[in-house]
Formats: sequence, C-alpha cells, structure tokens
Amino acid sequence: MRSLIGKQAPKFNATAVINGHEIVQNFSLDRYKGKKYVVFADPDVESEEVFASAYDDAGNLLPVESDEEWAMIEEVILAFQEDEEASDE
Repeated sequence: MRSLIGKQAPKFNATAVINGHEIVQNFSLDRYKGKKYVVFADPDVESEEVFASAYDDAGNLLPVESDEEWAMIEEVILAFQEDEEASDE
C-alpha cells in the first residue's frame, strides 16, 4: 500500500457492523471530522496486520476510544484499499 499520509478519507455513507453485532445504518465519517488517526504496520514483520491510533497536534498517540471508531477505521482502510486496487487497473 502506498503512503496515505495527508490524504483525506473518502466520503461515504454505508451500513456498518460495529463490534461484530451492532448494525449502524447510514454510517458516515462526518462525526469524526477534526480527529486525526494513523494506521501503521511493523516494518520488521512480514504480515498484513496493521495498527491504528488517534493522535493529537503534538504527535502524541492516543487510544482509539470506542468500537464505533474501530469500525470507522476499518471502513476507511477498506475504502483506501479498494481505491488503490481500482487505480492499479
């Protein structure tokens, strides 16, 4: 995956499944506007596992606070992957 640093997350509305069971209709990233997140992988480990964290203006990593935020992060990762695959075609 190429660098996504500084790119704005895609706008979308979709049905989301949170914490494996809670269904949220018309899920949107708008509620997270102004929050900053980083998704990263361990470069020393050959794996597709990624990690995510919120961060503040000073660059301090902060915990992701809710299952809803985790669902949003997963949706954004999937949207970027789909966009990347489409641009490679």
